[in-house]
Amino acid sequence: MTNRIFSGALLIAALLAPQAGRADEPAAAPRRLSTRVSAAYTTAYVSRGRVLEARGGIAQPDVEVGLALHEGTGLLEKLSAFGGLWASLHGDDRFAAPGSSTRAWYEFDSYAGVSAAFAGGVTSTLSYWSIVSPSDAFRNFQYVELKVGYDDGPRWGTPGGFSISPSAKLIVPVHNTAGTGTRKGQYLELGVAPGYTLAAGSAYPVRLSVPVAVGLGFDGFYAKDADGVAPYAAGASESFGFASAGLAASVPLAFASDAGVGKWSLSASATYYRFGDGVKDFNRLAVATTSKDGTVAGSVGLAAAF
Repeated sequence: MTNRIFSGALLIAALLAPQAGRADEPAAAPRRLSTRVSAAYTTAYVSRGRVLEARGGIAQPDVEVGLALHEGTGLLEKLSAFGGLWASLHGDDRFAAPGSSTRAWYEFDSYAGVSAAFAGGVTSTLSYWSIVSPSDAFRNFQYVELKVGYDDGPRWGTPGGFSISPSAKLIVPVHNTAGTGTRKGQYLELGVAPGYTLAAGSAYPVRLSVPVAVGLGFDGFYAKDADGVAPYAAGASESFGFASAGLAASVPLAFASDAGVGKWSLSASATYYRFGDGVKDFNRLAVATTSKDGTVAGSVGLAAAF
């Protein structure tokens, strides 16, 4: 079942990808339209601290299309619009609603937004997300997401070398809650990803990073269980959702680029999550995925840009 799910994810990504031209065709002018496809296999699906699945095979394919709107000098260096689809396919379908005809299809996300790159290395992305469960495993919800990042690599005098890459992400639910509480609230994630590129001048540079993040909830986004016994019932609000730290590596697959079939890359990661009391209650009582204070999730993925 695991092999079928991951193979299916790769097939979906491949079918959604545009056809590449021949390697001996003349170079084309820069295109305004771009496409990125990927497929990942993970040992646990962890979302904002909630361990939504930790059994069976979990494959997560996605496709994103981008449209360049502006590129130049000055304060605003780049502006683009984008939209995409993301899915989580599970080998263990115990959360699917009785009678569901798409039991393995746990989650299906669609999103659209705009991104901007400013002089000095600051980036910003504003997007709208719709989260649904084709297997009716959970209640659908939507939210607005704002992400801000900073590319500090040039500040260290080592372009493509060392960087800290600080970032912040704000989620504001607009329909149903995206956390463990009964109120929509707001979610804030702060992170850094110190990293360094090995063999930067070679055809296969390896990017190693140590991503660290903390997830915080406000106005009822996270909540403790009311009485400590099943079924889960959200009680008092809690601010701390989780903290995580991990190791990630990625490498471009230069042979694919040389063959003229897009820019491919391979990645792998392992992340440890430490839960707040409310998230721990949710994982233990609502979804029964783990009763521990934390968990480790590993993943491997393949991506291509056209």
